[in-house]
Amino acid sequence: MAPRLALIALDAADSRLIKKWSAQGLLPNIARLMHEGVSIPISTPPAVLEGAVWPTLVSGVSPGTHGMHSYLQLKPGSYDLYLGLRADHLPVPYFWQVLSDAQKRMVLVDVPLTRPIATVNGIQIVNWGVHDGWSWDRSSWPVEVISDLLDRYGEHPLSVQCDDLVLASGYGELRRRLLRGVQLKGQIIENLIKQNEWDFFFGAFSESHCAGHQCWHLMDRNHPRHSEANTDDLRNILRDVYRAIDDALGAIARQLDGETSFALLLSHGMGAYYQGSHLLDQVIQQSKINEPDRTSVATKLWQTGRMLPDSLRQKIKAKLPSTLLGNLWRCSHGEVAYHSKMRVFQVPSNNMTSALRVNLKGREPNGIVEPGAEYEQLCHDLSTKIGSLRNSDTGEKAVQWIARSSELFRGSRVDQLPDFFVEWNHDVPITSLTSPHFAPIQGNPEGPRTGSHLPGGSLYGKGLLFPKRCPADEMHTVDIAPTILKLFDIPAPAYMEGCGLSFR
Repeated sequence: MAPRLALIALDAADSRLIKKWSAQGLLPNIARLMHEGVSIPISTPPAVLEGAVWPTLVSGVSPGTHGMHSYLQLKPGSYDLYLGLRADHLPVPYFWQVLSDAQKRMVLVDVPLTRPIATVNGIQIVNWGVHDGWSWDRSSWPVEVISDLLDRYGEHPLSVQCDDLVLASGYGELRRRLLRGVQLKGQIIENLIKQNEWDFFFGAFSESHCAGHQCWHLMDRNHPRHSEANTDDLRNILRDVYRAIDDALGAIARQLDGETSFALLLSHGMGAYYQGSHLLDQVIQQSKINEPDRTSVATKLWQTGRMLPDSLRQKIKAKLPSTLLGNLWRCSHGEVAYHSKMRVFQVPSNNMTSALRVNLKGREPNGIVEPGAEYEQLCHDLSTKIGSLRNSDTGEKAVQWIARSSELFRGSRVDQLPDFFVEWNHDVPITSLTSPHFAPIQGNPEGPRTGSHLPGGSLYGKGLLFPKRCPADEMHTVDIAPTILKLFDIPAPAYMEGCGLSFR
């Protein structure tokens, strides 16, 4: 019997919550999958988690090779920013192209940060209902499939950015649309499973992603924005979204015959949005790494933006199209063009992890820092001073670690990544910093989101491809693509960097 696999992904659904609510009997279908099959934790890419997890997962190559790490990235050879996570920036094929070349037929539904490929054998639906729809236009292959889907199911109920919906309509409306979105996505997946011939089915629910960003404080009694005055419906939005997905998973599983293996993939985690990226520009200014006269213009612009109340800034952002987000980032962090006159500057990254770029001679157009001894001394000074930061409210270290990209990754595009990543302590809010090297630094984070991404995913699988035996204590995100190929007895291509695990 030829192998057959249905893989369903929950985008940014936190493994800790899944385990907790499964143990409490709130997610019976996931609990059954855990009990009857194999479970293996997934170690996700460090530092570049938010931007790199899906490109790494679907390609089998590391962030140092594919170079995709942030919504906005520094354009190579310039000081400009560009949309780094566009789906066509991945330099290698998706792993399902390898399956297709081996004559396997597939159905792909809303896999994040991907695009349809005409040479793939099967049906591909892109961005009907995902969290990051800006990565590619809503489309399909064959091209008429998306029109048929829209005629039957309409738009995804959450067709606007979740930040904008919360600001405009509140959490009750967000809850209604998320639950309806889960219901429709489940129906779409069920019908595609029944109506098509396939060897590999890969579908994703992204409602868990949006709910985690917007609703964490409603559930978390320790969060400073939590209110017991909220109704149960509001306090339990995140739990109810997970329960709706669990119901959908049960209905999907019932469509599968006994010869088809079933797997659930949790891409990466979610937690309280506590970080200090909003304070890092002040740290750089006080560090004297940049000359004072070189930072004066950027400092004035940054201070001017900070004079506006958070609520006013968010209202302004809600009225503007998403294409202006790059300019908004520039406004809040100084002129990007002015970075040419700085020795080091902050660049966009995962919200929970800050990123710094050194203005290196021979790499940047107007590099200042000499490679070799000067670069090494600058890196040492940065590590020492940033590593000394403490949260003024707790006295605890504000930074878990600071690391160079070259220490974390290998590959042909490592130079396109930031030089440094700063992983903040995410246990409590960070609104002020102290250090022997700096005067006190203060500031509140911006934005409506109260949850953001944390490391760690999980894979649960059962069926003929998953005898009840775990081949390892953990796997890495980069291992997922070659592992799926191995389940189909297909060798991984030479460019893949992960290891294919064998469950048989």
